[in-house]
Amino acid sequence: MVARRIRSAAAKALIACSCFVGLVMAAPPPKLPRPNPLCYVVAMAIDVSRPVEERFQARLRDGAYRSADELLDDALRLLEQREAFRQAVAHGLAQADRGELREGEEVFAELEADLDKSAPE
Repeated sequence: MVARRIRSAAAKALIACSCFVGLVMAAPPPKLPRPNPLCYVVAMAIDVSRPVEERFQARLRDGAYRSADELLDDALRLLEQREAFRQAVAHGLAQADRGELREGEEVFAELEADLDKSAPE
């Protein structure tokens, strides 16, 4: 139900912003060059619980983010980082299960050598 509402609202609210002529239109006319793909604006309605909405609005009010778009972009970036971290951990655990381990002293000696190389003189 929620997914259908989101798709329906997004489909109804999809607006293409033509940077070429500075007009908002449903689709660029065939005679004009395609607008910059970075200019597309999508309005989306998302159902969230009141506590989530309050947290979201509080972040916008306290000035941590300049816009809802910026807040969502940061949240998605953090989710992607978390997923990448989990994949790296899973990869490391699989290596450990296969016996592909290194001694801690060896790893720390390598890290110290790398730090010494990058230290300003």
